[in-house]
Amino acid sequence: MGLYGVGFRPQPFDLNDDETVDEDDTQIVLNVFLGIELDPVRVARSDLNGDLVVDVLDVQLHGNMVVRAQEIG
Repeated sequence: MGLYGVGFRPQPFDLNDDETVDEDDTQIVLNVFLGIELDPVRVARSDLNGDLVVDVLDVQLHGNMVVRAQEIG
C-alpha cells in the first residue's frame, strides 16, 4: 500500500499534511536542511527543486510558496 493509505495524495509544499501550506511546513524544510529532522519521508519531500539535496534553495522556495499562498488567501 505504500507510505500512505489508499486514496491519500500528499500535496507538494504541505509537508505536515495538514492541508495548509504555511510556516510550519517551512520549518520542516529548514529542520531537514539543518539535520534536525531525519524522517526519510520528510527528507525526500523537502527536496522541493528535485536536485537530490535539501539545501537553502529548498528553504527559500518553500518560503516563497508560503508568501504566495497567503497572498492568494
